Amino acid sequence: MAGLLNLIRGIWICVPRNMTQAAGLYNTLLAGDDPALVIEVLNGYRQKEKLPANIGELRVPLGVPEVLREGAT
Repeated sequence: MAGLLNLIRGIWICVPRNMTQAAGLYNTLLAGDDPALVIEVLNGYRQKEKLPANIGELRVPLGVPEVLREGAT
């Protein structure tokens, strides 16, 4: 993974945390012209999650991290 981050320039490397976020990333990438590499975590296929009603229009913005829990410094 370190080689991908350091050796590949000019390409988005996306690692979704679940399959709903993966679908949003795919929709965003298909709508744009930027090259990307999506690395799906195999554990995401085992998770049971609710399917959103707007799965075809769901988009996840690139370059904006999703904060699930604020940390303390």
